[in-house]
Amino acid sequence: MRHSNRAGLLSLALLLALGCELGTVPTSSGPTEFTPPLPALVISAGFAEEFSSATLDPAWEVRTYAGPVPRAHGFGLPANDFSLTANPGHLRYTLNPMTHYDGYLNNYQTTFSFHSCCNHDAGLELHRAFGGEQWLLEARASYFMPFANGRLLDIRVYFGDGGANTIAVRFDRHRDGPFPFGTPESAPVRVILQKKLGPSLADFYAPGSVLEFEVVAPNPAGDQYYFRLERAGSVLTAMWSYDGAGWNTAFSRDMGIGLDGLDQRVVIAGLSWFVPAGSYADYDYVRLTPTVVPVSIDIKPGSNPNTIKLGSKGTIPVAILSTADFNAPAEVDRSSLTFGPTGDEASLAFCGTTLKDVNADGRLDLVCHFTTRLTGFQIGDTQGILKGETVGGTDLEGSDAVRIVS
Repeated sequence: MRHSNRAGLLSLALLLALGCELGTVPTSSGPTEFTPPLPALVISAGFAEEFSSATLDPAWEVRTYAGPVPRAHGFGLPANDFSLTANPGHLRYTLNPMTHYDGYLNNYQTTFSFHSCCNHDAGLELHRAFGGEQWLLEARASYFMPFANGRLLDIRVYFGDGGANTIAVRFDRHRDGPFPFGTPESAPVRVILQKKLGPSLADFYAPGSVLEFEVVAPNPAGDQYYFRLERAGSVLTAMWSYDGAGWNTAFSRDMGIGLDGLDQRVVIAGLSWFVPAGSYADYDYVRLTPTVVPVSIDIKPGSNPNTIKLGSKGTIPVAILSTADFNAPAEVDRSSLTFGPTGDEASLAFCGTTLKDVNADGRLDLVCHFTTRLTGFQIGDTQGILKGETVGGTDLEGSDAVRIVS
């Protein structure tokens, strides 16, 4: 084993020396080229990507290094690649040398974070944006990484714009070694929660940037893993599994206000520094399922402001509005509804049997009434929250402004 490691390192040194001497590896002293501004991604509330088509769903955006002229990377190969036909029913993401996986965090510049001799250009990344604060992301991946040294296949979720304070949850299939010896970097599978502490790429690796880190033992049944990331408001919970049945929690962390208002995207990426090329991941599926359906409500339809008088012995009408994707009268489980300042108040009186289009958009809405004295509103409350479930058992939630008077 010791002889094999030495031979691998000698081969790496020889390849680098030849590459630099022959001019196949760029040797400038810093990043000089950038991608043009990228268009905003289309944000979806959820998706189920099974990779069943031979063409990529346009909701995914392909992002990669793009200098003034197209060029190959240090060894004459493109900046990684993907295929939907190499293994039908899967997305195959393949690594090529001299690429890195931090393009989104680095404005798609070349990087010198770890090696000063050579450019490492941003590898191809696949991005898919989504919205919401209550969701479950699931993915399954199989890996082919037959050699050691400097490769990583990565599925991430980013919160932020790539600059300072961007947060990443990373599910990594890493190199097998042999260096750095005995460090967590040589662990084959890792689940990491990380924060970019400043504007530069180095700030993503600065001391204190890693908030959570778990090493996953190799799967004894083969190089296949299942991953989950769940967001419940401010709480992120990451899980992994060997078989998709028995799940292990890597971490569950309350991020406070750290996720508020940030863009969200799932990213497939990878790096390969120096040798060898050709490692790949086969992604069987990537699914994003809302765990709470956001609904629009109108408290006291036709009123503005929505004034609620304490001590009233009546009810408060609340309209649950239909949209092109949500038929409120058909999809809401009326018996599950609660309403008040927190949304957990058991105040439902009844739901109307006559359907109305309260906002004149051509769609029938559901109007339900809630007993005022059971809602628990107090002077100073500024919003009313409605919670419940769909007939399929998915949570739903909506809110509207209120004015409470005595």
